Amino acid sequence: MLDDMGIPVIESGCGKQAFDLFKELREEIGLILLDIYLPDCDGWTLGGMIRQVSPQVPVIAISAIFPAELAAKYRTAGFTGYIAKPFEMNRLKEIIVSYLHYPANR
Repeated sequence: MLDDMGIPVIESGCGKQAFDLFKELREEIGLILLDIYLPDCDGWTLGGMIRQVSPQVPVIAISAIFPAELAAKYRTAGFTGYIAKPFEMNRLKEIIVSYLHYPANR
């Protein structure tokens, strides 16, 4: 879907690689979709590391576990927002459009 919208995507399978890529390419990255549960590093820690390097980049947490009481924790941890899995592609598109200012009809 992101390719169809013309949005370049940088993927990573683990936290260390994601952070290294972010440090290297941070000027090119306009939004981060960050899973909370990663093989080598949790998203809470990685999100904090990203915030230290770049406090302004939007970071959206993704997880299958989103009890209402965690909403404040996500905000306190520096996440711009969050989306629960499984998510509707239209919801993901809304988030991307709102943060990256891509036309919604793409």
